[in-house]
Amino acid sequence: MIGVSDKKYENESDSLKDVLKRSKGTKSDSVHGSGMGFGFDSDDEFVSKSGTNSDTDSDVDANAGKRFDDRNGSDSSLGFDSGIGSVSSSDFDYGFDTGADSVFHSLKSMRFGFDKKKVLIVAGVLAIVLCGAGFAMHKKKPSLKEGNEVLAKLEQRNLDEINAQVREAKTAEMNAQIANGSDGIGTLMADAVVVGDSRAEAFGSYGFMPSDRVLAGIGDTILKIEEWKDSVAALRPSVIYVSYGPNDLTAHLGSDDGPDGYGKLLEKQIDGLLEVDPGATIAINSIMLPTPEKQAAEEWWANTDDYNRQIRELCERRGWVYVDNDALADGGNAAIYEPDGEHFVPGFYPIWAQNMAMQVMNAAK
Repeated sequence: MIGVSDKKYENESDSLKDVLKRSKGTKSDSVHGSGMGFGFDSDDEFVSKSGTNSDTDSDVDANAGKRFDDRNGSDSSLGFDSGIGSVSSSDFDYGFDTGADSVFHSLKSMRFGFDKKKVLIVAGVLAIVLCGAGFAMHKKKPSLKEGNEVLAKLEQRNLDEINAQVREAKTAEMNAQIANGSDGIGTLMADAVVVGDSRAEAFGSYGFMPSDRVLAGIGDTILKIEEWKDSVAALRPSVIYVSYGPNDLTAHLGSDDGPDGYGKLLEKQIDGLLEVDPGATIAINSIMLPTPEKQAAEEWWANTDDYNRQIRELCERRGWVYVDNDALADGGNAAIYEPDGEHFVPGFYPIWAQNMAMQVMNAAK
């Protein structure tokens, strides 16, 4: 036999289903110390499991379906009833959306914090780096063609004119220095050495040149030249002045090696100096005759002209400078000699130095 209370639920079951179909939603209140209502969009029945010792009462919210189906501002409500009162949907509201609206609402609720100052600094640094990289990539590098064009322009210069101007300037300076005596010789011979016998040795003993640049000694012949290689290698002079003669004539050097024996022997000795100073200019002095009295007393002076011929021809063949001193000695009649009639007075050395330097400069034209 069905009780009154049982019949009440039995009779209401059909009406409950009908309402659910109309509203497409259910609302269930489960009371277990507190009431809770949850609305959702569904055609199925909601089965509430409240646990043990709980009283269950199901009521229907006639507007439930409308609230869940409405996507234009309506919301579903989630309420909590703690015995004091029910929390309305306006107090605690959570909307369920799908698709683009859901993404939009989610992004809208997110906030990102940026340090604008740091962002601007980073952007500026990146811009500078990119500009620098672009400039380096597009920077024009000199080509081989451009280099050849520059060299061609340099080759077109009138080098002879430039050299002539330099020589003229040096000549003017040299003349001015010669007028000042020994100081002038020091300037003219500053980057040179003199290799020779007692006549050449006086450049140092009279104080016209530093002694380490006068590679000469009393009684020396051209055979002594090879002994000065180390000194020439250390100094590396631009010009090597060679001055021998009287002692070579006395010893008849080269006379056993044919008509050009002296020239061949001299060439071999000078080549030894060029081995250690290949860029040096070689300037060989002609042999100056002594006084006529001295010539008459010593017969070997008669070979002076032949020795000078060999020296001159050697210089022409090798491209060396032949320093012609005939005009200075005037055949032994010039007032340039010491009482012995062979060596020179101090006043002659500036003139001799000027003649050597001038002829080296003239040969370079």
